[in-house]
Amino acid sequence: MTSGLCSVGGVAQIQFRPESLQLPRRTPLFILVRKQPFATAHVGSTILGKPNFPVHNKPSAKNSRRQLRAAIRAERKSLSRAERLLADKSLIRRVKNLAVFRGAKRIGLYLAFDGEPALTTLITTSCHRKFFAPVLLNRGLAFTPFDENSRTKINRLGILEPTLTTCVEPTSLDLVLTPLVAFDNEGVRLGLGGGHYDRCFSFLRAVSWRSRPILLGVGYEFQRISYIEPKSWDVRLWGATTELATYRFH
Repeated sequence: MTSGLCSVGGVAQIQFRPESLQLPRRTPLFILVRKQPFATAHVGSTILGKPNFPVHNKPSAKNSRRQLRAAIRAERKSLSRAERLLADKSLIRRVKNLAVFRGAKRIGLYLAFDGEPALTTLITTSCHRKFFAPVLLNRGLAFTPFDENSRTKINRLGILEPTLTTCVEPTSLDLVLTPLVAFDNEGVRLGLGGGHYDRCFSFLRAVSWRSRPILLGVGYEFQRISYIEPKSWDVRLWGATTELATYRFH
């Protein structure tokens, strides 16, 4: 990656020209251009030791989603166990302090895969709440009750999931802690590419008055990027929480 210096309105700005999407260890691919008003992070501070500075370019390649997905997944897998444990502890604390979590009784909770933040400790530390985990179907998801005693298996994508017992309607959930590869400052979510969450919660896009369930993205701060080109099928996040901050989009 090379850079050049230009002046806009008398203010010097650094322009980055990515010739390659190969990432050095601990360096994010793109960083959010502007702070959300609900963000609680401090510029320059990060548990994972990743810098937080504005980058003024946006991905424009036709296959930018594919490139972003590969680069950020590789970065996430490179975290050490110590880094991951520290970040997950901070992230879980933030989630538990959110009003939308405290007010939720029925919560969708993913089982960590591919280096995603592990959230299952929420089950044993959150009283008076029922949790439901996703089960992969042919082209969508079903949610089934889940606790520390639930039986699990590996599905066809290599993801851990509970054995399907009773399905609940997605509309019956108050909050869904949503896995992601990346998210941007408009709430556009980049997942693994299967479209399962978008299909499962498509009613949130089609019915403007519906506000439940709340889709809260969960990831690390370096997964927050400046821009993801939205697609017609995308279901946008209500907000997102990282180890450093919570961002509100709606």
